[in-house]
Amino acid sequence: MRARYGWRHHRRARRQPPGVQGPRHAGRRAAPVRERVRGRAGRAVRAGHPDRRRGRPGGRDPPGGGRGLTASRTAFVTGGTGLVGGALVEALLGEGVEVTALARAPQGARRLADAGAQVVRGGIGEADRWSSRADDCEVIFHVGLPRMVPPVRSRHLKRAERGAVADAGIIRGVAAGRPVVMASCAIADAAGPLDIATPALAAEAALDPHTTRVVRLPWAYGPSGLICDISRGLQMRRYRMVGPAGNRIALIGASDAARALVAAASAPLGTYVVAEPGPPTQQELVHHICAGRSAPRPDHIPPRMARMTMGSVVVDALTADQSVRDAPPPAFRVQQNWQRDLLGALEGA
Repeated sequence: MRARYGWRHHRRARRQPPGVQGPRHAGRRAAPVRERVRGRAGRAVRAGHPDRRRGRPGGRDPPGGGRGLTASRTAFVTGGTGLVGGALVEALLGEGVEVTALARAPQGARRLADAGAQVVRGGIGEADRWSSRADDCEVIFHVGLPRMVPPVRSRHLKRAERGAVADAGIIRGVAAGRPVVMASCAIADAAGPLDIATPALAAEAALDPHTTRVVRLPWAYGPSGLICDISRGLQMRRYRMVGPAGNRIALIGASDAARALVAAASAPLGTYVVAEPGPPTQQELVHHICAGRSAPRPDHIPPRMARMTMGSVVVDALTADQSVRDAPPPAFRVQQNWQRDLLGALEGA
């Protein structure tokens, strides 16, 4: 008796129209195969391709007539599945830049591919999988810092710092003198950077200062990330303000963060810092989200109790009076405003 499993897939494969992959991927259309030429010759070929002159494949001009990032038409992005990285990929594609993005998770890879990016599956530590694809690109955007999920304690911070330095060393080796733009952390108080910024600052030091532009960012708001998690917690009545909540929290919209990274690619070498003017206090931020989400206002929890669930690193950042000195790339101006745009940016979260 013939196995029904194989027979069923055989019939399904026979019914598939041309261009659809085999039985294991029944119903899914295969992505078109693009013949690529590697290295400098490949860049020359792509520069003359009609799709390159018209911006994104499909023949339509990108928004703004393709202005920005004029010196680089191909970019490699790490961390493209994150909040800022995803916004960066969209911004680059909107400028008509051909984007190759590194993604570890299949869900994130599909989102990037649907947006129009070429995707390489793997992590930064698996350079043998993606280094040849990065060789085709004129600039590398390094946004893929190790993710720290609460509770974040000192031992987690040290592990993240080691990982960030190792990843930055790999990026430096693969870049081999080409421009690198890194998204770093600007969370600090009057005394200096807070502990939560340690991994990012260590990664900065591991990159080549002669080819690297750094953009330091505070907490970004959008459909994911810490601010989004706070919003979800408030709606579920599982988040409480930490401490007196009169401390300022520096913010930046994810779209503005992406625009700052794109602007830095054409700016002189150096370290830039971007943040929205007039940051809210922790209480103002929470009350603003509660009003927009029709959620009850929470009470306060002492920091020592919050450390049990969030970890000391996150609690110290949430309760610090954050002070960020804005030093943006030339020609960049903040466009988003948390009072006007934060709730809309959280939509779908």
